[in-house]
Amino acid sequence: MNLKEVFLLYNVKEPEEYEIKDKSRGEDDIRFIILTKWKESRAVIKINCNDFTTPERVMAWKRTTDAYRQAGYYCPELIKSRNGRYAEEVYFKDRYMTVYAEEYSNYRSADQFDKCEIIEDGAYKFRDSVFETIGTVGQMHLKTADFPSGLCILEKFSESEECDEVMEESLNFKRTVEESLPECAEWFDRIWRLFQENKKRLEEVYFSLPTSVFQSDLNYTNVLLDEKGQFTGLLDFNLSGRDSILNQLLREFVMEYDDWGNEIFYSEEANAWCVEEFCRMLKRTAERYEFSEEEKKYAILVYRYVRPFWWRPAHEIERVKEEPEKVEKILTWAEQELMRTDIDFAGCMER
Repeated sequence: MNLKEVFLLYNVKEPEEYEIKDKSRGEDDIRFIILTKWKESRAVIKINCNDFTTPERVMAWKRTTDAYRQAGYYCPELIKSRNGRYAEEVYFKDRYMTVYAEEYSNYRSADQFDKCEIIEDGAYKFRDSVFETIGTVGQMHLKTADFPSGLCILEKFSESEECDEVMEESLNFKRTVEESLPECAEWFDRIWRLFQENKKRLEEVYFSLPTSVFQSDLNYTNVLLDEKGQFTGLLDFNLSGRDSILNQLLREFVMEYDDWGNEIFYSEEANAWCVEEFCRMLKRTAERYEFSEEEKKYAILVYRYVRPFWWRPAHEIERVKEEPEKVEKILTWAEQELMRTDIDFAGCMER
């Protein structure tokens, strides 16, 4: 099938205009996005070849976006092909691919705004509203997908992966120490044992925690805003899937707030601010979501699994491996986070 035939899946005419964006991430993860414009309509056609884009998953994404819309969040609707299907399997560019399409968004994504329009006091104005979606959708306990989200822990998102992303980055951290910091080996062995002990305890209880199905990629390119810069909805559900509410909150939080800088490793004040901000977010979530007693009890285990070795510490220790003082601070930080008992998760989760 050629590009003209792909267009004909959705319209009897070729589009007046189109733009192809290649979002591929290697030979095993091919992704094309085609922005198309006909005289009477517009659409976004996606052509993917990877092990997490299948017609079955596309249908699950449709069910999930429908549920988000029912909750009051705008999401572009999936479009049926002229064959009456939401997903097609085609032979394109010498391989079989999954094709699906969605309406062109009625709103702009946050990255299309000037930063001065959407940032206040160094943070996105819409961040609380975006995080509130986790509480709202968590309370719905959706069953729209039976596969894990792209942010999952203790299981694989797709068959091609060897482990979850947190474990992958943890192993990268471990590799840096083993290959470049032999003088820290004994110390890190102690830290790694703490991590493994926590992981074992978490595995015993994690899959009994409440779940829902989430969009699972709340970065600002997927956040939709109205003309006043107010949050209105989300797009791009290709990482959506089943997950615990606790993991979604913590994973999205770590990516959002730890991204402001590496000072968390070198400044107790900065790290304390991050923890306080997460506690504030839990309290906001509790206004929309009723945390279970198990979630209150085991939140610390999820925290100890996700935060100490996630991508920022893994990348930072690689970056500063020639600077002993900074290495020491990062290892000290990781060990302290693995032994934390001073965060009142249960209190933050009370309504």
